[in-house]
Amino acid sequence: MREAVAQGRVKTLLILGDPLDAGDSAIVEAPAGSGPEVVYCGPFASPSAARASVAVPCASWSEADGTYVNFEGRAQRVRRCHLPQGEARPGWRVAADLAEAAGAAATGWSSAAEVLAALGRAIKEFEGISFEAMGLLGLKAPVAAGV
Repeated sequence: MREAVAQGRVKTLLILGDPLDAGDSAIVEAPAGSGPEVVYCGPFASPSAARASVAVPCASWSEADGTYVNFEGRAQRVRRCHLPQGEARPGWRVAADLAEAAGAAATGWSSAAEVLAALGRAIKEFEGISFEAMGLLGLKAPVAAGV
């Protein structure tokens, strides 16, 4: 993704939450007007939100089921620990709705598990990874990005 942004091949970048990797943060720290148009979806005011042309609120990590890939390349399941505040929705739901509003085909996703399954069909490193396969300790992705 960084390479595509650096080459000017990305016109609009949707950021869900804030990037933690310094290389990813550089995209967000670029001055407005340079680089891609940034759309931010997250639960808090942040540097990404400040750089974005559009900021859309969504549920925090503790309010939504999902999957994270840690620094070792291990996919780990996250279960929400409380209900979202107000009308907040998970980031995957907001991203799907934004894509559909922009003219993309509807994803049909109704859960974080369906998003993970779609990721596995689209990206070979996530093929076969599911909530069930992850278990309590997670599952090492076949090729850990950036590791």
